[in-house]
Amino acid sequence: MTAPTLAGTVAFVDGETYNFRELRTELLSLGNEFDADSDTEVVSQG
Repeated sequence: MTAPTLAGTVAFVDGETYNFRELRTELLSLGNEFDADSDTEVVSQG
């Protein structure tokens, strides 16, 4: 997954973002859009 603003960026996430659902909800309220329901995508947009 590569967000348009992160083109060329690589992230390694170990899946330990326990509050990603809360972060995702907050980012959605700010107008962010997601393609999936994963903590990796939330971290990349946050």
